[in-house]
Amino acid sequence: MEAKKRGMGTPYFAKLFETLSQSDRKVRLVVLAGAAGILLILASSFWPSGGGAEPPSAAQGGTAVLSSDQYTQATEQRLTEILSSIEGVGRVKVMVTLESGTQAVFAKNEKSSTDTVMNYESQTVSKVQEKDNSEESYILVDTSAGKRQPLMVTELSPVVQGVVVVCDGAKDARVAERVTTAVMTSLGISSLKVCVVQLAS
Repeated sequence: MEAKKRGMGTPYFAKLFETLSQSDRKVRLVVLAGAAGILLILASSFWPSGGGAEPPSAAQGGTAVLSSDQYTQATEQRLTEILSSIEGVGRVKVMVTLESGTQAVFAKNEKSSTDTVMNYESQTVSKVQEKDNSEESYILVDTSAGKRQPLMVTELSPVVQGVVVVCDGAKDARVAERVTTAVMTSLGISSLKVCVVQLAS
């Protein structure tokens, strides 16, 4: 058993090296290329993978961002509390629909360049070709936990598509107008996006 181990040791590699030295040059090149490929594969496992241009999620930004459902529920609750306090409204139900959800905007590094190729004929430019190159990556910052995360610049609120208000006092035009005005002012939307209807008895 011990003899076998010694047989696979230094004399084995010495014999292999001697065989390669006596082999054809093409064989040596193929063997060396294969060995280099194996070394590159092994080394790549220790390198961190890239991904600077991949858009990070809001959770990676380290700042709590409301989901669309959470924003909708919170908005409906606030509107219900406000509208129910208006004289003549009575019982009220509110439904809010969104055109787009909450969006987080992250800081980015942007690089751009233009490659210009000019063809000359008889000392005059006959053709000009231009190619625009751009590259962008997200700016990462260190956290107190020792991790790196994207730097969030701002958070864009969801865009409201429409609001439906169902209340007791919708029959009264004055009440319906006050409800519509309250919703428009609260959300910053036009009257075309607000619908006020009578609540069934």
